[in-house]
Amino acid sequence: MGVSLDKPSVLVVDDDPVTLRVTAALLEREGYRVATRDQALGTAVEILRSQPDFVLLDVNMPEMDGFTVAQRLGASMPVTLMLSSSDLSSDTARCRQ
Repeated sequence: MGVSLDKPSVLVVDDDPVTLRVTAALLEREGYRVATRDQALGTAVEILRSQPDFVLLDVNMPEMDGFTVAQRLGASMPVTLMLSSSDLSSDTARCRQ
């Protein structure tokens, strides 16, 4: 049985392979169409190409952080939930921008 195209699509971006697999599996089980990326580099292009309904984006990744991805896309950024294991208030403030 295939996934219905009317289901919301989500792009999950996280450099931790366990977090990526578990998050994707949970979303797929709930019926979402899920795409994954294990690095931030190229994510802005992928978001523009695939136009997901929303993005789960890790804040702390090597080479480029989630904040930079969001800034590069600006108004083109879909609804986004930033993920972080950090409890820094500065990260919280940046997420709200």
